[in-house]
Amino acid sequence: MTAPTFPELPTEPPTFEIVGAEVRDGALIRDIRLSPPPGGDAAGPIEAYLVEPEIVDARTPRPGLLFAHWFDSEAPNGNRTEFLDEAADWARRHRAAAILPQLTFPWAADPTGSVADSGRIVAEVTRLRRCIDLVVARPAVEAARLGVVGHDFGGMHAALLATVDRRPVAYVLVAAVPRWGDWFLPFWPIEEDRIDYLRAIRPLDPIEQVGAAAPATILFQFGRHDFYIAPMTGREFARTAGDAAELKAYDAEHDMALPRLERAAGAPVEPMVGVHEPLAAIQDAVNLHGFDELIISTLPKRVSRWLKLDLPHKAAGLGLPVTTVTAQGIERIEAHA
Repeated sequence: MTAPTFPELPTEPPTFEIVGAEVRDGALIRDIRLSPPPGGDAAGPIEAYLVEPEIVDARTPRPGLLFAHWFDSEAPNGNRTEFLDEAADWARRHRAAAILPQLTFPWAADPTGSVADSGRIVAEVTRLRRCIDLVVARPAVEAARLGVVGHDFGGMHAALLATVDRRPVAYVLVAAVPRWGDWFLPFWPIEEDRIDYLRAIRPLDPIEQVGAAAPATILFQFGRHDFYIAPMTGREFARTAGDAAELKAYDAEHDMALPRLERAAGAPVEPMVGVHEPLAAIQDAVNLHGFDELIISTLPKRVSRWLKLDLPHKAAGLGLPVTTVTAQGIERIEAHA
């Protein structure tokens, strides 16, 4: 099997343009456009968020992070916004510099065949390397404190990044599958013979390369109720990474939403089945378990049926404070009669 090759990159960090900015509780979020890697990248400039503390002390060493998001064309956070809250939290609590690029494959281009797909994967990983270049160049970022978080396809691209770029020392790969064909062949109309496709793209399969990530440490995270990834698939992937890898499973589905709920709750979250009408289901749960606070997880306001029904405020009428968790953030409503 021929090892994949990745292009040489310039030693200087990429230039970038700031197209927007906002401050959230001390975290400065810049919407930026990075210059594309040399060589005529068909995807063009890299759209990304650069998240840092509003005030940076260049005398104090700090960590650097890269967040690579998941793929879901219908989810409001199936893009570079997915980890924006986490990046802002790291900026506030740890003074971190974080970059959150918009990934392009398969977001902007469908898989079509092994030759084209291999080129797109290499290009995506190269774009991530340029994002690392930018983070490393930020004031006071320590090279020994670089981390990468990737979810779904973002995790697959991150697994390859771990084998070609030795600067990050820790990775979190969330709900990532071991082989590109595990996604591409079932969900896209690829005319190429299945066996030929799998054989041709195998050198770029994350499971074939992740064993070379050492000495970087890798945490694999999977959902026990993930429709797309069987528990043994996650175990196979993690085992290939060697002794520096750790595997954790959560009571979550492929979107891994339950860990976000647990962070909001500050405690483990257990599922239960309720009636169809949401307010009645909440009332039943309160009567049964005697909760002292409610947390409602839903889609953003523009698409959430629960928010259009004003469910959080109606639930607060039960006499308990309500915290609403969406991809855009967390909102707390005090109890009222």
